Amino acid sequence: MNPGGIERRGSLETMRRFEARREWEARRIAQSLHDEAGQLLAAVHLALQSLKPHVAPAGESHLAHAECALVAAEAELRRVAHDLRPLVLDDLGLVPALRSLARRIEQRAGILVEVRGSFGERLPEDIETAIYRVVQEGLANVVKHAGASRVTVELGRTPFEATCCVRDDGRGFDPRLAEKLYGGMGLEGMQQRVSALEGEMDIQSRPGAGAELRVSIPLGGIECPRAS
Repeated sequence: MNPGGIERRGSLETMRRFEARREWEARRIAQSLHDEAGQLLAAVHLALQSLKPHVAPAGESHLAHAECALVAAEAELRRVAHDLRPLVLDDLGLVPALRSLARRIEQRAGILVEVRGSFGERLPEDIETAIYRVVQEGLANVVKHAGASRVTVELGRTPFEATCCVRDDGRGFDPRLAEKLYGGMGLEGMQQRVSALEGEMDIQSRPGAGAELRVSIPLGGIECPRAS
């Protein structure tokens, strides 16, 4: 027997269960925001429309302002729900979800994000989720810190592992100082997700030379059941 190996396996299983539970909660909340809150806002839209014939000319501008605020609230609600757990990730898979994320980053931040490659058939749900979250956090870091104009997300797959690389043309940084400069840039959470699946994560960067985040996750690990 190898007590160290058994302990490590138990620790990895605990981490997997934690991540699965966290994603389940995110999915539940996102679905609630999408369905229940969305229906409430739609009802408010109808109520405002029904008020229009009864509003005096002096109040029309106030009603228009309320409608604009409601549209902005809907957009923010969709953004929060998407960030929590995009429906496209569950319905269509990782690559469409990453392309949707890329479009949103381009619209919000004006940074060109190109997604290259694919994984062929769908990956196990826990691996898809881990890669999506790493790319999501990586792109958020680029927007906040990198000063980049272009990002490339490259996807790949071998019979043994799934790989992903996020590369930007920004100002770069010293990875040893990332935690001190940027509060860790979410690196600890990203590493935890990857480590839970016995994967590896590596960051290469230097000031003035952009940054590259690489992730590889073995395909022979424990697979979480896909949500129905």
